[in-house]
Amino acid sequence: MKYALVIHEKSIEKESRREKEQFIVNFGNCMQWIAIEELYYYMHLDKSDIVELTSRELYTYKGEKLILPINYMMCDSSICVYTTEDKQFIFSEDIIPVFLGISVQKGNWSWTKERIEYFKKYEPIGCRDYLTWKTMTDFGIKAYLAGCLTATLPVRNRPKGDTVYFVEAPKALEQYIPDELKEKCKFVQQQLRVSEEDFDKNGLKLSRELLDEYNENAKVVITSRLHCALPCMALGIPVILVKEYFGYPFDLQKKFLPLYSYKDFNSINWNPKRVDLEQYKIIALDCAKKRLLGQPADNEIKRLHEEYIQLYKAGYVEEKMGMEVFVDKIQMMYKKTDEFNYALWGISDNAEWIHNYIQKNYPCAKLEKVIDNLRKIEFHGIVPEKADVLLEAENLLIIATTLNVSVDATPFFEKISNKSNRYISVTDGIIENF
Repeated sequence: MKYALVIHEKSIEKESRREKEQFIVNFGNCMQWIAIEELYYYMHLDKSDIVELTSRELYTYKGEKLILPINYMMCDSSICVYTTEDKQFIFSEDIIPVFLGISVQKGNWSWTKERIEYFKKYEPIGCRDYLTWKTMTDFGIKAYLAGCLTATLPVRNRPKGDTVYFVEAPKALEQYIPDELKEKCKFVQQQLRVSEEDFDKNGLKLSRELLDEYNENAKVVITSRLHCALPCMALGIPVILVKEYFGYPFDLQKKFLPLYSYKDFNSINWNPKRVDLEQYKIIALDCAKKRLLGQPADNEIKRLHEEYIQLYKAGYVEEKMGMEVFVDKIQMMYKKTDEFNYALWGISDNAEWIHNYIQKNYPCAKLEKVIDNLRKIEFHGIVPEKADVLLEAENLLIIATTLNVSVDATPFFEKISNKSNRYISVTDGIIENF
C-alpha cells in the first residue's frame, strides 16, 4: 500500500485570476504537511511509497489505493484544504483517509448524514479539540483526543539564538513588551503573498526554510499562530502563545503552554523555558504509525486520549471563535433597529454567513461595498473593488471576513483610524512594527 502526501492547495481557480497574480498563503497550513512528511520518515517509508497530490486531486485521483493521513481543520470555507465545490468532503474511492487529528470548525461546518456516515466508516477519529471530540461522540462516532501532529516534529540541535521573533502577535500586546525584547525583535508573517506558481513548486520548501530560520536564530518565539507555536515548541524553541482571545482549537495546548489572552498580558512570563515533549512524541507517533499501518492501536489511542482528557475533568468552558466574537462586537456597536452601511472585505463563506446574519438581525443595514483584490464575481449584486475605495468612504462599517485578508486589512484599518469609519476583523490585530 502507498501513502498520499498533500503538497499544496488550490485556493482559487486559475481561470478566475490573472496569470501569475499573487495570493495570500498561510504557511501554517504547510507546517501540518511537514508533520506528515516527518511521520513518514519516522515510519521509514521509502520515497517510492509516497505519492504527492494536490488537495483537489484528493477527489479526482484514480489509481492504486492510497492511504491519506489527515491532520487539519475541517470546514466548509473555500480556504480550507479538504473542501469541494459541493461542500462535501468525500474523497476518491481510491483514497483511504486516516483521521489522525482534525478540528471541525463550529459554525462553518454542516453535519450532514453523508459526513456522519463517512466518519463512521473510517473511525476512530483523532480530534484536535474537546468540542470536535464531544460532537463526534454525540453522533455515535468513535473518536479520541489526539492533539496536532505538528507537536511531534523532531527536536533539533540548535545554536543559542539571539533573535526574538514576533510572528503575527496581537497588536494590543505592544505596550506590555519589555524594551530589551523589542531591541532584538524580528517581525515575521506566516501569511505571505506569493505567486501560485511559486507556491505550487516551493510551498513546502519555503515553510521548511522558515522553520530552519526559527531553529537557527530564535531566542524565543512570540506568536498568536497555533501552527507556529506547536512546530517551534517541538523543535525545542521557547514559545509565548498569546492572542486577544482563544477559541476552542487551542484547548489542548494548555497541556504544554500557558495561554495568554488579553486579560493576561500584564502577567506574561517573558523568559519562558523550552518544553520537553519527547515522551509525548513517542506516544503520539506510535499511535499514528500503527493506525497508518493498519495495526491494532487501542492501547496507543487510550494513552493519547488520557494525555488530554484530564484537562476537562474539572469542567469545561468553551472559548469563543472569531465568528462568535464578531457577533459580540457588532451587538455592542449597533442596536437591532439601527441604520448603517457596511462593506465586506473578502468574498468567502464567512462573508456569506456575515451578510446573512446582518440581514436577519439588522434589517435596516445595507451592504454598500465589497472588497476583494482577486475575485471579480458579483457578491449579492455588488461588483468587488480594490481596498483603496474605502479611503474616501465615511460612516461605513468595514468587516474583514477571513484570516486571509487580515494581512492587508489590519494595516489599512490603521490608516483610516482617524476617520469616522468603524471596522471589525474576524481575527486578531497583527503587530507590523513598533
